[in-house]
Amino acid sequence: METTKNPAAVAATCEAQKVNQGQSNYSKVASVGLSGQARRVAFFVLENPGTLTHNIAQRCAVGNVSDACGRANSKLYRAGLRLVCSMPKPQV
Repeated sequence: METTKNPAAVAATCEAQKVNQGQSNYSKVASVGLSGQARRVAFFVLENPGTLTHNIAQRCAVGNVSDACGRANSKLYRAGLRLVCSMPKPQV
């Protein structure tokens, strides 16, 4: 997981929670018919679990990451997958 020294940049991390483990998660995500921002976010998080929200927004060109995750989750649920946000572990 990436660390940041800017407290304003600390954001919730999104991780792909995989109900069914395995290489087939890529094909599952591809098969649910995601488009646009939801598709970019889903594949980015699948390839970069634990990434920070501001990095998702920047790398996927998404203004509202939580909205894109919500749209993705409505379809990912059918494939046994979902995107879940959690707070990053505090830096000690």
